[in-house]
Amino acid sequence: MKQNKFKFVFSALLYLVSNIFSQSGNIADYLPLQVGNVWVYQHSTYGSPPCYCSQKIRVKVTGTTVYNGKTYFQNQLSYQIISCPRSCITGFLPYDSLIRVDTASGKVLRYAPGAGCLTANELMLDSLKSRKNDTIRVYCQPPIWYLTYVCSDTNNITFFGSSRQARIFSVLGFEGGWTRTYLKGIGLIRNNCYAVSCNGFTELQGCVINGVVYGDTGFVVGLNQISSEIPAEFSLSQNYPNPFNPTTKIKFDIGGISVAQTFLSVYDLLGHEIAVLVDQQLQPGTYETEWDASAYPSGVYYYKLESGSFTETKKMVLIR
Repeated sequence: MKQNKFKFVFSALLYLVSNIFSQSGNIADYLPLQVGNVWVYQHSTYGSPPCYCSQKIRVKVTGTTVYNGKTYFQNQLSYQIISCPRSCITGFLPYDSLIRVDTASGKVLRYAPGAGCLTANELMLDSLKSRKNDTIRVYCQPPIWYLTYVCSDTNNITFFGSSRQARIFSVLGFEGGWTRTYLKGIGLIRNNCYAVSCNGFTELQGCVINGVVYGDTGFVVGLNQISSEIPAEFSLSQNYPNPFNPTTKIKFDIGGISVAQTFLSVYDLLGHEIAVLVDQQLQPGTYETEWDASAYPSGVYYYKLESGSFTETKKMVLIR
C-alpha cells in the first residue's frame, strides 16, 4: 500500500515538473532567430539642443554562417526616413553583425573575433534566462554600476493583443542610459535610450515570426501587391535587372480563387537555401518583392516560387 502511494506521489510530481517545463518553452523564443523572420520598428529622436528624427527600421534574418562549429544568424537592416533634419541616435539594436542565442544558457551572443571573456570570440549582449534584479556585465567590462545591465522586470506584457512574458534590461550611466525589452515569441519590442541632450525611442510596429504576421505589415516583408486583378494562372517572372548589383526585383502571379500559402526562396549554386523572401498566405493577385544581395558574393543564384501545387525556379546572376 505504501509502495503504491509512493508511486502515485512520484508520478504526480513527475507530471507537474514536466508540465512546468513544457509551458516554459524554448528560451530562444525571446529572440526567435530564423531565416525569413522580419521585425519593423518606428524610431523617433528628440531633445535639446534641437535634434529630431523619425524613421522606420526593418530587420530581416537573411541567412546563417558557421564559425568554430557555432551557427550565427545574418541580419539585414533597412531604413525608411520619414523626417530627419538632424542626426538620429538609435540606441543599440541587438541585430548587428552575426548573433546567436545559446539555448542552454540563454545568452544572446555576438560573433567578435579576438574578443570575449565568457566564451572565445563572442560578446554577450543579454542573458534571456535572467531573473529580476540579476546583473550582466556590459561587453565584459569591469562590474561598475554604470557598466552593468540589470534585469529590471520579468512580468507579462500585453502586445499585439496577447499577453506574453517579457525580459526587460536596463542600464543607468552618468548622464543617461537605456532600456531593452524582449517578448517571448516575438523578440525585441522596445529599445529606448536616454541622454542629457537627445533621447531615442524605438518600438516594434509589426513583424513576421515563423510565417505568422503581427501588427502593421506596411514595411514588414518588402512585398507589394501591384495588382488585385486575379491572374489566369500562377507564374514567376524573370528578375530585373539581371544581372544585378546588389538589388533586384522579382514579380510573380498568384492565380486561383482562394488564399494560398506562398514561399519565395533564394538558393546558391549548391542548392543551399540562403534567403526566404516570402513565407505567408497570399490572396490571388500580382506581387513584387526585392532581394538585397549586399551580403553575398558574385555568382549564379536561383529563386523558387512555391504556392499550392505550383512550383517554378529561375536563375539570376549577381555581378560585383
